[in-house]
Amino acid sequence: MLLTQSSIVAIHGIGAHPDDTWTTSLTTEDGQRTYISWLTEKRMLPAVATNARIMRYGYKSAWFGKEPMQAKVTDVATRLLDSLTMKREVLMTLLSKGVSSTYFV
Repeated sequence: MLLTQSSIVAIHGIGAHPDDTWTTSLTTEDGQRTYISWLTEKRMLPAVATNARIMRYGYKSAWFGKEPMQAKVTDVATRLLDSLTMKREVLMTLLSKGVSSTYFV
């Protein structure tokens, strides 16, 4: 069990897509295929990290291939830190208004 004020930031890898990285496919009882995100599905990460803020960071990650992106890793890292700073400011505002559990995904 994680501490009350923990934050989890899921960051996909190079060449991966943020929507696909954190999902798995399941077959339902009626044989249908469905996809669930283990970041938001109540039986997965939220079940073991009950008090954590769960966030997902996505960025353009096609660094190889026919049309590679033209960004430096440091640029991506800077944008991540800026995004986390902004989310923290929003969270602090919500907490000051009495909101106790927030998920940013």
